[in-house]
Amino acid sequence: MLHSFKTDVETKSSLNLEFRLEPTLRVAKEGKERINVMFYHNSVDNSIEIDYPWVRPICARLTLSDEEQSCLFLFNRNYMRVSRLVGGCWRPISIMKAILQMNLIRNNLILVHGGVVRIGGLGFLIPGAENTGKTSTVWALAKNGAQFVTDEYSIFDADGQSFGIPGTSSLTKPTVRALGLNFRRSERVLSTLADIRGKVLTIHLSSGGTPVSPEKFFKTCNKTRVSVSTIIQNGVDSTRKIGFHEALVRIRTIQSFEFGWRNHPFLLTYSFFNPTFDLTSLFSREDEILAAVLSKMSQFYLVSSSKRNHGFAIENIAASCVGGSLTPS
Repeated sequence: MLHSFKTDVETKSSLNLEFRLEPTLRVAKEGKERINVMFYHNSVDNSIEIDYPWVRPICARLTLSDEEQSCLFLFNRNYMRVSRLVGGCWRPISIMKAILQMNLIRNNLILVHGGVVRIGGLGFLIPGAENTGKTSTVWALAKNGAQFVTDEYSIFDADGQSFGIPGTSSLTKPTVRALGLNFRRSERVLSTLADIRGKVLTIHLSSGGTPVSPEKFFKTCNKTRVSVSTIIQNGVDSTRKIGFHEALVRIRTIQSFEFGWRNHPFLLTYSFFNPTFDLTSLFSREDEILAAVLSKMSQFYLVSSSKRNHGFAIENIAASCVGGSLTPS
């Protein structure tokens, strides 16, 4: 997800995240406190350890610094295999997002689960739950002339400025076909394998996408101030303007679905053994920052599509906001 966080000025982050596969990792359980059958507290380094009682040891260890600005997550091969199967909060990417969100909030920033494009000088936020069509919508808009900022996650400051995390996009085989992208033979093979893996080799919802760089196909930009939010969902074709409160509730719900850091088992266990680690105040601050971000926007829409063609409706909204139409790239 964080292949690149592009800004105009190169800065040095105060957050250090290290995730490492340790094939021989084991957890010594004797003399340690635990909160349930698998979560242990190591008082020596204040780490949270997991040892799941299965046929083969499923082990992991999360170590945070005193200010939670440094995170070391170790896991063995069995943990990696199982986390890929069950998904959710057990995936290393989920732990990374939770730690990242926590530190962003402490710096008056927030990670929003939504794509962002710029059309005619206006920034458009496109929030939506996983597998709703954010990536295909952003790519379709960019292919038709919008400036690509990000398709999955965006970092916002309280003033409504969106900073993209371009990296690579995960494109499914149907999305590649719908966009009419010209893939080489090797890329088509990888796309097919990813599609099969997403459908067969996991028990959680997986898009089965192939990583593709948007810079190869159209112009991208690093940041934009967002003025319009178009929340997308699937279902009956409809577009309606909504108010600030409804938009806030819907986007907050999407955030809870996709990040789940408020109920993340590793953070909850860490809080249990470190009472000074106040998650409640962070939750309140998250709500305040999200409300501040949305208060800088002037219009909110709910776009529903039966065939994941949200881009057409968003183009019409953009035309009414800025005039004219997009020019395909």
